[in-house]
Amino acid sequence: MSLTKIERLILLNQYRLLATLEPTEARSYERHVKALENGFATEYGFLDRLSAELSEEDCEFVYHALNVYEGMQSSWDRLADKDGITKDSLAYHGFAGNSEGPFMSYSRYIVEDLGKYDYLLIGDHNSHRPTGVQYERMISTWRSFDSSHDMTSEQIRAVLKA
Repeated sequence: MSLTKIERLILLNQYRLLATLEPTEARSYERHVKALENGFATEYGFLDRLSAELSEEDCEFVYHALNVYEGMQSSWDRLADKDGITKDSLAYHGFAGNSEGPFMSYSRYIVEDLGKYDYLLIGDHNSHRPTGVQYERMISTWRSFDSSHDMTSEQIRAVLKA
């Protein structure tokens, strides 16, 4: 990792403040200050705790996936004849933690931290299998309907089978 002198100065000042505010962690913070002051780039590993940025397009994709499940679940709630579709079959399972981790983390953030979609039937956000491609197909099918939040049982089935 390469940092400009300005970036290093800003960070080392932050770590100096943290060392003052958190005396129990002061020694660790002082090591970070020393590495930053001296430009020891190999020692910047403590800065790697930040995840890669998720693009706006990818963030919108997660919202669209949640919207699909919101549409299916709200439509199901209004159906007089559920036609054999169970509420559990409409549960949102999230993304694979191992291969779609940033999507899974963002999904969890939207629901648990922002408090959005908290009324949906949701698993633990880790589907334990890749779901991105399936969600793309589901979103495409879902968007083809005139009323995406007032679907028939046949439309719900079509989205689930996409």
